[in-house]
Amino acid sequence: MLDFVLYILFRSWVGVMRLLPLEAWLAAARLAADIYRVLDGRRRRRAAIHIKMAFPDKTFLERKRILVAMYRNFAQNIVETLYLPYMDAAFMRRHVAISGWGIFQEAEAKGKGVVFLGCHAGSWELSNIACAFLIGSGRYAMLARPQGKTKKIDAFLNDLRTSKGCGVIRVNELKKMVEHLSQNKVLGSVADHGGREGVLVPFFGKTAKTPTGTVKLAKKLGAPVILAFMHRRRGAEHEMFLEAFHPSSGASDEKSLAADLAAINAVFEKWIRLYPEEYLWFYRRWKYSSQRRVLILSDGKAGHVKQSQALAGMVRDLGFETEIRTTEVRFKTRTASTALAVIARILGAGAARTCLRFFLEGRTYDDISREVFDLVVSAGSSLAAVNIAVAHENDAASVAIMKPGLLRYGQLDLVVMPEHDRPPKKKNVAVIVGSLNSVSAESMKKDYEMLLSRRSQMAAAGRAGSPKIGLLVGGDSRHYVIREPVADILVAQLRRILEETGAYLFVTTSRRTAGPVVRILREAFASQDNCKLFVDAAQDNPPGTVGGILCASDILVVSGESISMVSEAVASAKPVVVFEPQRLTERNKVRRFLEKMQADGRIYLVKTPGIYDKLSWIIGTKPVAAKLDTRTGVIEALKKLI
Repeated sequence: MLDFVLYILFRSWVGVMRLLPLEAWLAAARLAADIYRVLDGRRRRRAAIHIKMAFPDKTFLERKRILVAMYRNFAQNIVETLYLPYMDAAFMRRHVAISGWGIFQEAEAKGKGVVFLGCHAGSWELSNIACAFLIGSGRYAMLARPQGKTKKIDAFLNDLRTSKGCGVIRVNELKKMVEHLSQNKVLGSVADHGGREGVLVPFFGKTAKTPTGTVKLAKKLGAPVILAFMHRRRGAEHEMFLEAFHPSSGASDEKSLAADLAAINAVFEKWIRLYPEEYLWFYRRWKYSSQRRVLILSDGKAGHVKQSQALAGMVRDLGFETEIRTTEVRFKTRTASTALAVIARILGAGAARTCLRFFLEGRTYDDISREVFDLVVSAGSSLAAVNIAVAHENDAASVAIMKPGLLRYGQLDLVVMPEHDRPPKKKNVAVIVGSLNSVSAESMKKDYEMLLSRRSQMAAAGRAGSPKIGLLVGGDSRHYVIREPVADILVAQLRRILEETGAYLFVTTSRRTAGPVVRILREAFASQDNCKLFVDAAQDNPPGTVGGILCASDILVVSGESISMVSEAVASAKPVVVFEPQRLTERNKVRRFLEKMQADGRIYLVKTPGIYDKLSWIIGTKPVAAKLDTRTGVIEALKKLI
């Protein structure tokens, strides 16, 4: 029904076109374009993003001028398409100047047919009809994709094209293409039809899927290839540039095709840089790019940043060439985060984006506005509104880790929530156990080698056959505190197991560990022969410390106030003994998490005085550890998203 209605409107408008001269319609098109641009929200943003990506050195105003001119040109192109019934060869000679026509004549003289390659730029329909008139004798045909949803309009356009001497060959009609070129005729196509098929080659610095069919066919038949680009001089006057392209010799393997297509893209890129307003910037040219740029928004909390980095690393694991940028978000006032969240909740991401400059410090705003991103990641509720605002501006996917605060879950593309936060059952919510982390056998080995280069004494423990125990001590949190009495008991428990078993110890505190607790641990272990590593993270925290300890240890002892630290330990697939510090609140999400982990057999949850007994049992029985997998569900969700 919609197809029929659009067809009637289309036919009727073509009839109306004869009432006014073309120049009048073009002026009306420019005015309509300015109105439509304001209303065309998502496509306007996409076009602005693509222009920003292609021309990062241009100012905002320069890029906006390109955007405005593109919309006007696009509207004028539509008008010229509707005006085609009233154009003839004389019109084309007056309004379309071709630079390099001798290139075509030389190619045609070879007698093997000629392939014209254009791109999504200029007045596409007019350029095809102009070629048909100028080449003459029904010798020009264009490739066209069937329009499944608008079949009547598609048929009408094809009738219009053929009435002007321009043949139409469907992209899947290979036999017709071969016959056409074999008769020394001319075939027109576009080189930038993005899709899943094709070869990845650079276009304005980012890889784009580029179709190979026409170039392969030209190479196989020996048909010359001519690149064509049309730009609007003024009003209805156009100029078409032609440039001969010489494909690489030899077979049409993927490597040589990629080189050819990269060279073709470079020529079109050169023309587009000269006339950027001609390119159809809202066309999804880079939809199937192999590259992804990820922005991590940081609230300054190391645990949150590590979770965001783990998720960004999963994008790389999906096979994308991934560039990750981290920006610490600083608000102008303490209430700014809440105010922005209220605006985002009530008015949406677009309104939040408009308000960002008023709520963020200047440096933060500049950092997140300077570049283009495909994915925006944040952890913690305070940044969810900034996340969707930046994602809206970049037409990017938004991913929040943990509860999105005041925002509705549906305002984000993906929410990754731990089970202990009691997540809702929604399609865009991926539930995990524990915290996201990037711990793997490969990452632990890399961290260990990094740590070993700075703390070589660890190697001695690796050569010995005694058990190796890693101790990860956190600090005070909202629900727990670690004080001197707990530290004294911890020291006594570990000293006893070290003396009885000859085990080696690797120790690290965190930046949150209280000074008196660090002092007790340092005095007890730092100078002992069987302690091969002691790290006071507040003073000197070598890169790879935690991962290196996870790798080097046979058993891990972890303070239980940090979900993130416990999750990383369990992900190492080593037995993990968790001692619970002094609890400030009886029931809390950390306690729920620890109980769940113990019920699932992933940790051994003990009181501090029970550490020795549990370590003795583990050393004696060597139980198989249950590994925590926080990746699979999230990776599957990311696959659907990007």
